[in-house]
Amino acid sequence: MLTSKKILYIFTALLTGATCFGQDLPQSVLQENEIVIDCDAFEIKSKLKEIDVQSLEFPIDQAILDDLKIQAEKEKPTIWRPSEFPNRIIVSKKRPIDIETAKSILQFHDKEKRRSLIRDFKKYNSGEMFYRSFPLSISKPIYSADGNYAVIGYSRGNNGGRILLYMRIENSWKVINNLKHWAY
Repeated sequence: MLTSKKILYIFTALLTGATCFGQDLPQSVLQENEIVIDCDAFEIKSKLKEIDVQSLEFPIDQAILDDLKIQAEKEKPTIWRPSEFPNRIIVSKKRPIDIETAKSILQFHDKEKRRSLIRDFKKYNSGEMFYRSFPLSISKPIYSADGNYAVIGYSRGNNGGRILLYMRIENSWKVINNLKHWAY
């Protein structure tokens, strides 16, 4: 017998599968602990220009990289909307995190995790520390002209970041290469 929990799970799985193929790509960068997202999308075109095929751990076709660089040149500064990252806190850099909004989003986490994050948010808001792990800044996906490849970059607060190359395999995106990573 299907319980309401199972029905909700099935509905969620079907809805997720029916979404546009690009919408799940930014979500793939997120981990469970990535709660705070910078509203300004991370711009990767300058970092992508620095990548050389010969320097990659897993070499790729030069034409793919060149195509992605061309597509990145068309990138314009954009912002993320809260609807694009449900159950996440979207913030502007150097602006305080709204604790009440955070509490409503964190209600699905266990009590200890909520307390820890609220404590971190208050420290972040007070300027006590040079916070290194949030907000997470994520780029909009850059797709190859044929739509089979995409890159996403992210920067984790003041803690460095990555640019990942994805390939579309059977209606889902798989990471196939770490094009660049950096640390501060």
